[in-house]
Amino acid sequence: MGQAGARNAGAKRGTGTYLAFLDQDDLWLPHKLDRQVAVLESNPDAVLGHCDMDRIDELGRVTEQSLVSTNRKSVQKGPTMSQLFGWNPCIYPSTMLIRRAAFDCIGGFDSELSRWGDDIDLMLRLKREGRFIFLEETGTQYRKHSTNFSESGSDLMFRCADKFLQTLMTRYACESRRKNALLQRMLAQVYSDWGKMKMRSGSHGEAQRLLLRSLRYYPWKFRTYSRLIRAVVPKF
Repeated sequence: MGQAGARNAGAKRGTGTYLAFLDQDDLWLPHKLDRQVAVLESNPDAVLGHCDMDRIDELGRVTEQSLVSTNRKSVQKGPTMSQLFGWNPCIYPSTMLIRRAAFDCIGGFDSELSRWGDDIDLMLRLKREGRFIFLEETGTQYRKHSTNFSESGSDLMFRCADKFLQTLMTRYACESRRKNALLQRMLAQVYSDWGKMKMRSGSHGEAQRLLLRSLRYYPWKFRTYSRLIRAVVPKF
């Protein structure tokens, strides 16, 4: 079913006022749900509460603190979701508590985005239903290890990223030239990185195809031209 389908199946079986999702390798701290329920109970216009998060290793040792707060304060290169929408929809599923009525109203996660981007897509649709509240304290621990799907750099990950951004193009590109340009740059980056991966695996023909597609979306990236030259002349 993919993670979107699995989350929808779990939500359908639940009977409570609120929904919370916990990925298989993450942890909740004991106070996480209590704090979030209290916030949503006292703010009826809010549809989602989410907390900060620490990164832990395979043994459960904290390796990085306050990931969400740090990400919000950092200056990121290239096009970002914040630039595209005016706020950052990248809210980690294990950090959030959602009002069930709002989740049901928007139809839950998009099962077509089965492996990547389903959480961001949910945030974009859910934001139309009400306010989000960020609790600036750590309530979740995200475990990073070698088998994390988001870290795998696989064909499947790139195909999912492609599908997700194409979905955003369909929904939002017509709103303004600026959004269309940002989405094209994001797609160009996906194809460029995908081409780099193919080149490293020895699939130079596939790498060339992906890198040329990247340049069709955004022809002003020197790094993509450099990668294309190396894909055409492997010993360059």
